[in-house]
Amino acid sequence: MTISRGPPNSGDADGYRWPAEWSRHRGTLMAWPHNEQTWPGIFAAIPDIFERLVRNIAQFETVWLLAGTTSELQQAERRFSDCEQVVVVDLPTNDVWTRDYGPTVVLSGQGESVAVDWVYNGWGERYPPYDLDAAVTARFAANLNMAVRQAPIVAEGGALEGDGDGLVLSTRSCLMNPNRNPRISEQRVTDVLKEFTGGVRVVWLHGDGFLGDDTDGHVDQLARFTSHGRIVHACCASDDPNAHTLKRVENQLRRELPQLELTGLPIPMVTHETRRLPASYCNFYIVNGGVLVPTFDVEEDAYALAVLREQFPNHDVVPFGCRELVRGLGAIHCMTQQLY
Repeated sequence: MTISRGPPNSGDADGYRWPAEWSRHRGTLMAWPHNEQTWPGIFAAIPDIFERLVRNIAQFETVWLLAGTTSELQQAERRFSDCEQVVVVDLPTNDVWTRDYGPTVVLSGQGESVAVDWVYNGWGERYPPYDLDAAVTARFAANLNMAVRQAPIVAEGGALEGDGDGLVLSTRSCLMNPNRNPRISEQRVTDVLKEFTGGVRVVWLHGDGFLGDDTDGHVDQLARFTSHGRIVHACCASDDPNAHTLKRVENQLRRELPQLELTGLPIPMVTHETRRLPASYCNFYIVNGGVLVPTFDVEEDAYALAVLREQFPNHDVVPFGCRELVRGLGAIHCMTQQLY
């Protein structure tokens, strides 16, 4: 493995390119669930649900599954002993959210895979400890003999969305939050995002105020590219408490990206006790030939699936029940990271 900061990206053959999620994957990175505090009171049900999720993805592509203690390794290896598409890796983690602490894989001008290692601080020091997760990118890249570029800003994978052509979406409420990059200007963060993803343009959305969210507004709950020139965005009825936040995002997208075709994905009202949960159909995950879509046992599920089948006519759109998983404040996209 080599670690470098590399030259500033120029957008040419000597720079880097972050492929769109629908580009063909080498596989998916995930981590075996073991942190009972993520799903208090229901953790006993989570391993079986997670196993089904891993197996669904493994029908389409290889899954590298991180497990870091003897008991976790044994459990993961036992559960997937019959599945050649699941590779269990002896690597410890604090939690399952590989989207956020795992590598953002870009391609060099020579077509080689390079792991971008963003500084990870547990969503603004919100959920310590996070030391094991912060070390995952460098350690996993070494496992695959993949070069690493160490980025100089705090970022999570769920805070970034790209179209494969140099357009990157993020939210000020997350990356410009004082708990992430308190002494770095927006221009500097923009420049770093461009340099490390090969981006040509960064569009900053307003992500704050999405009820149930504990990430300060990750974009993968709000807006996602589905193909070149098309994007879906979370929306809701005017009497939903999230209406102001989501309408503001929609208006920004229409103003900043008028060339794109926008389609709304109505979010469902999913709660636990008195708390709103961050249930969003934008948290789908694109695999080789398929799209896994979170569903929540509500009437909006059918409409969301219909919209995404129209958006992905050449993919197998697979619903996956996330009513229990979202109690951990995340869903499918949060638990996966594509590798190229």
